[in-house]
Amino acid sequence: MRGSRWFISSVEARAFKSVGSCRLTVPFNPGLTCIVGANGSGKSNLLDAVCFACGSSPSLVGVRRLADLQCTDLQEVCEVVVSLTNSADRRTHIIKCELAKDTGRIYRLDGKLKTGKDIKAGAAVQPACHGQQLFSCHASPG
Repeated sequence: MRGSRWFISSVEARAFKSVGSCRLTVPFNPGLTCIVGANGSGKSNLLDAVCFACGSSPSLVGVRRLADLQCTDLQEVCEVVVSLTNSADRRTHIIKCELAKDTGRIYRLDGKLKTGKDIKAGAAVQPACHGQQLFSCHASPG
């Protein structure tokens, strides 16, 4: 639908940075969302998780190597799931990104394997959203 908006409807993370073995699940609703909390409570890690799942470089998520995103206390796979929902018709696409030991990241879109290039370009879901850009992660200055 033209004119419809996509929004991040939830973010899930496990074994990502300081999240640990619990599965962090953060739901979002359309409209303005504020992420607030004390220093060290994980606000930046939540945004880093979204950028990781969307194919951003390690430096953008505050690490030198992808392996540094893995919670060091765990043997579990570091993974992030970002759900994108269309505000008009409530269609949802699910991007899942796992950290693979030797190959970098493994991406899935709605359960199907995709390349990082597909995810970064949004090409994997473009036909469903009529060419709208679904997401973009950028480093803020300073």
